[in-house]
Amino acid sequence: MSLIERSKIVYVYTFLAIVMFGYFMGYLIFSSDPRMSNHALEVEKAYLWEIILLVVGLLSTFVILLSSLSHSLKTKRMKWRTLMIFIFPLSFVYAWIHGRKA
Repeated sequence: MSLIERSKIVYVYTFLAIVMFGYFMGYLIFSSDPRMSNHALEVEKAYLWEIILLVVGLLSTFVILLSSLSHSLKTKRMKWRTLMIFIFPLSFVYAWIHGRKA
């Protein structure tokens, strides 16, 4: 059984990735924090909870991507697989469409 066939996993991992992306993009756009003076938050300057949020968000993105790629290979959806390889955010769309059947 693939991970995207478990709808709770799809919801949680997608939520974590969106929170991570939203936090860092919002921080980049709306913050006047001196740590962001060069529009980049380096790991040395980041707080521990920001590093944890970044790692969890990136791991959840990779889990959804790899699970969607393996599921599309098993179900012989090669067009989706090719698109997901080149445009990785489509893996979230694929997981929401084909993974919510459970």
